[in-house]
Amino acid sequence: MKHIYVIGNGFDIDLGWRTSYKDFYLCKKKGWEMHKDNKDDLFQYVIRHAGENWYDFERTIYDYCLRKSKEDTPQELMERDYQDYQNFKRQLESFIKERSNEPVNEHSKAYEILKYFIDESTHTNRPSDLTPELYSFNYTPLEKVAKQINSMVHLNYTAIHGTIEKNNCIFGFHDDYQIKGEYRKMQKSMDVNYESHVMLPRLMDARKITFFGLSMGFIDGVYFKDLFDRISQPGDFKTRKTMEVEFITRDRQSMTDIKMNLQDMGINVQALMTNNKVTFTLTSEL
Repeated sequence: MKHIYVIGNGFDIDLGWRTSYKDFYLCKKKGWEMHKDNKDDLFQYVIRHAGENWYDFERTIYDYCLRKSKEDTPQELMERDYQDYQNFKRQLESFIKERSNEPVNEHSKAYEILKYFIDESTHTNRPSDLTPELYSFNYTPLEKVAKQINSMVHLNYTAIHGTIEKNNCIFGFHDDYQIKGEYRKMQKSMDVNYESHVMLPRLMDARKITFFGLSMGFIDGVYFKDLFDRISQPGDFKTRKTMEVEFITRDRQSMTDIKMNLQDMGINVQALMTNNKVTFTLTSEL
């Protein structure tokens, strides 16, 4: 059984790339606020409310679209909001492309993990069913870092939401039947680049899963709810496989945030930690 790595924005931050939604918002805030007015549209909503969601940009857009889907929203406004969404996406892609040109911290935990993954995945004598796998929720050019580690290697991994390297970034929120009209175009699954993948079955069958830099927040947490539901159940302890789950995160506060986000998605954290080997590695204490 495999060791599977799943990385989020905290991985990039640990590498030295300031690519969080908060960084993006603060970088653009001054320019956006020059156009601040009293209109009730997506652009103005993001300016006013992004900070309330811990700068979770996709969550802020989702909240707005959900509210507007429950109102008698004019078609003209929905179309204008969709154009704002596309503009946000283009600005985000440009921002990430620029920030991921910054130097990489070769002494970071993220760099160490990626180096270890490359070494393990290219091990010639390792059976294929034991070869580790990597899933990324980031848009950043991970291949570039891999080449810095080993110029001869081709990094084999799955970018769930695309990358700026391939110009196929997927930005938006999860499916919700309550979303109506033009706002449905902002759902990730509606993106022309969205592809089917088998991450969840692979996670279910893994020996160990390492989550690095994922907060398990409202938008991306949906990918893992079924996994955590399944392994939180006691089942038959004579036949049940115990999962080893490692969360690599920044500090004690982010560890608490992960636990609270798991609870928000309906997971019994106590049962999860009782029925499995769950550990937290804090990069600020290494």
